[in-house]
Amino acid sequence: MLCRLSEDEFLYTAGSGNWLAWQFSKGTWNAEISDISPDQFIFGVQGPQSLHVLEKATGQSLRDIAFNHSRHAELAGIPLRVLRTGISGELGYELHGAAEHASTIWSAVAEAGAGFGLRLLGFGSQSVQHIEAGIATNGLDYMPAAGITPGAPTQFRHRPIGGSFVPAAFTDYFRKPGELGWGPRKAVPAHDFIGRAMSINVHATISLGVIAPGHATPGTEVTVLWGRPGTPQREIRATVTALPFKPDHRRTDVTRL
Repeated sequence: MLCRLSEDEFLYTAGSGNWLAWQFSKGTWNAEISDISPDQFIFGVQGPQSLHVLEKATGQSLRDIAFNHSRHAELAGIPLRVLRTGISGELGYELHGAAEHASTIWSAVAEAGAGFGLRLLGFGSQSVQHIEAGIATNGLDYMPAAGITPGAPTQFRHRPIGGSFVPAAFTDYFRKPGELGWGPRKAVPAHDFIGRAMSINVHATISLGVIAPGHATPGTEVTVLWGRPGTPQREIRATVTALPFKPDHRRTDVTRL
C-alpha cells in the first residue's frame, strides 16, 4: 500500500520494507527513505459492520472515504489516519497512528465493536478470506519478479509456496497481472453461480490454483492433483468456475449504508 500523505511525502506499508529499501539504494533519487515501523501502529477493521464500528468509535461519519482513499480523523481526542482498504474482500478500513497511542485506540475500537459482534481474528483469517474472494496472496499463490533480486532473501524468507505444482525453475511461480485477475474489473453478477454455495461461507474446503489458459474456460472438467510432493496426494475431479466464491464488497457504496 502506498499512501500519499502530502505533496512530497508518501507512506509505504507491506509485510516488510526490506526489498523497497534495497531497490531504493540501487538508484539515484531526489528523495529520502526512513523506516518508521517502531513509531506507528496499524490496526485493521474488516467486515460488513466495520464502518459502523469505526463511526461509533470516532463519533463522526466516515462515508466520504472512497475505496483506496484515506483522510485524517480523531478517536478519543487522538489524531489518526483512516484508510479504506478491504484486504479481506469485504468493506474494511485501516487505522494508522502514533505507537504511543496504540493501546488507547485498540481498546476504544474493541469497546465500540462489542455491540456489532467484533471479533479479534488477526492474520489467521486473511488467507481464508482471500481464497473466498479470489484474491491471490503474495508468497502463497504466486511470487513476484522481486523474488530473484538480491533484496529478496529478507522479503520472502518465511515460508515456501505449497501445493502440488513442481516448478522447473523459480520463475515458474511468477504471474502476470492479467493471470491474477488484476485487469479491468466487471461487476459481480447478482445471480447465483457455481461456488457461491463452500469455507465458513461456502461450507467446504477451497483453495486457489493455477491452470493453463486453454483449460480455464468455466465449465471445463479437469482433474487436480492435491497435495505437496513427498506427502500423500490424491486426484480430485473438478469443474472450472469463475471467481469469486462470494461477492467482492470492498467497493461498497457506503453512502447507502
